[in-house]
Amino acid sequence: MRRHLLVVLFLASFVGVSASSFGQEEAKADLEAQVQALASEVATLRTDLEGSAARVDELVGYLKQNQKAAEELSSALAASEAAGFTFGINPKSREILLAGWRKQLSAMQKGLPGAPAKEDPATQARGSIRQPKRW
Repeated sequence: MRRHLLVVLFLASFVGVSASSFGQEEAKADLEAQVQALASEVATLRTDLEGSAARVDELVGYLKQNQKAAEELSSALAASEAAGFTFGINPKSREILLAGWRKQLSAMQKGLPGAPAKEDPATQARGSIRQPKRW
């Protein structure tokens, strides 16, 4: 009977060990599949991120060009005003036009990501010009 019990215990332990190793192999295969899926997802996200970074750089360049154009137009408006543009027929309408342009240009020059903060461009341009005498 002892022999019979030893054989049964041996077989039971053998079955247990082989069952646990089979479960480990299955778990290992599942983990490998998950790792492959995650690696693929990371590669896709990396590609998307690189594309987004390039697009952001492109947009910042565009915004910087607009900011520079707004600064140049602001200077042109100030020079035009200094040359007497507002003192013609219906000067009030010209002053309103210049004020509207300055407001738009000021908005275009503010808030550029990564740009240092500056004084309000419209105020800066108006303060730097000499006001002509009104007749």
